[in-house]
Amino acid sequence: MGDNVAAVNLIDKRKRLFILDVFERLIKQKPLGTVGGVITLIFLLTGIFASVIAPAGVNDVTSEVLRPSSTAHLFGTDHLGRDVFSRVVYGARISMVVGLSAAALSIVVSLIIGIPSGYFGGKLDMIVQRFVDAWMFFPDIVRLMLLMSIVGYGMTPVILMIAVGMGIPGSRIIRGAVMTAKENMYIHAAQSIGCSTWRIFVRHVLPNIMAPIVTLFSIRVPNAILAEASLSFLGFGIPPPAPSWGSMLTGGERDNVLLAPMTIVWPGLALTIVVYGVNIFGDALRDLLDPSLRGGVGRFGIGDKIKKKEVIS
Repeated sequence: MGDNVAAVNLIDKRKRLFILDVFERLIKQKPLGTVGGVITLIFLLTGIFASVIAPAGVNDVTSEVLRPSSTAHLFGTDHLGRDVFSRVVYGARISMVVGLSAAALSIVVSLIIGIPSGYFGGKLDMIVQRFVDAWMFFPDIVRLMLLMSIVGYGMTPVILMIAVGMGIPGSRIIRGAVMTAKENMYIHAAQSIGCSTWRIFVRHVLPNIMAPIVTLFSIRVPNAILAEASLSFLGFGIPPPAPSWGSMLTGGERDNVLLAPMTIVWPGLALTIVVYGVNIFGDALRDLLDPSLRGGVGRFGIGDKIKKKEVIS
């Protein structure tokens, strides 16, 4: 019993050391990625506490129409007299929900397609990959507009369609990782002792492709946010009066851009900063978690320490 408790404590300690190691290397090696992490954290907190941060309701209408920035309205008001700052803040919540949900569901879609295709190979792999090729033949925005026109508008259809649209091409990355992992000896050992395919997937394949999964998720979040904004801008996404950043760039704001240009500048600036921050944070995580990009120094940089000792000696 004592040995089991000690083993569990050792695993927990290693996990904590790994998290601290990634955090330390992020700050030391990836200063731009650290800035992206701070932007991502601010974006998440803004979405979570939007109702506390926003000084007015998301659709509260006043008599002050197209007013410039002032103490009463930090970002001014739109063509209906609504507070632009409050709508930008609530738009962060919509982007957060869409970005995280669509990215998570896209990973599920990629796993469902990529793991069997990479593990079994053969005719199944050929058929699946030809379907993926056909799917990737069409431009992303065209596929999304076509799917949205079929299923209808709203947050749930947007999340589902973006997830499917990103998940099918992303299965290529999962497939490649699975094809590499299945050649390891422990997979052959599990097959030789009669482990079921499902058990091999869950206990052996999935844990060993977590690095590309985390990397793919971090990359998909900003792509999903940008896709939602593009669809809403084109009128295929989340319909008004929901304060989507994409929808705030069109409609009445676009008609009155010469009278109050800042009503378009603020949501566009928020979208740019968030997508840029999450992108560079995701790139930094990819570099830190992908073993092929770490130069073979190992999880805790042991290789570097050994090399330094050899040089000193």
